[in-house]
Amino acid sequence: MQTPMYEDVGEIKVDAAGRFVYVSNHGHNSIAIFAIDPATGLLSLAGIDSTQGRCPRLFGLAPCGQFAVVGAQDDDKVVWLFRLCPDTGRLAARSQQLDAPTPNFVLFAPPHALAGTGADGGGFSSGALEGRARRGTGVGMAPMAVCAS
Repeated sequence: MQTPMYEDVGEIKVDAAGRFVYVSNHGHNSIAIFAIDPATGLLSLAGIDSTQGRCPRLFGLAPCGQFAVVGAQDDDKVVWLFRLCPDTGRLAARSQQLDAPTPNFVLFAPPHALAGTGADGGGFSSGALEGRARRGTGVGMAPMAVCAS
């Protein structure tokens, strides 16, 4: 299999279980997924999945291992929530979209860390997001926080 060339790597993360490595690719608008061999630690390409958004700069992996949140920085208001396939680590169907002007940072945090953001009641809180994004501050929604520039 020929390995495509990419313009720029945004972020590299290992999932909480230590089974997969995720790499965001700016120019290709994708996330590459590598499986980690438990015996040797060597990586093998599991797949390259489209983020369905332009310039996936940074992304977050849920501690539970079931979700990835990808900020599409150049789409001017898009954060995608993907389910992760437990067997392959690949991004499955996109399940939610959230408005966030030029998202450039995604962080999963415990709900108590988000107290007072207006987003600690579970799920996405677009009101808290829009208000804080206009002020250029970090934006929270349980169980994650998004920073918009």
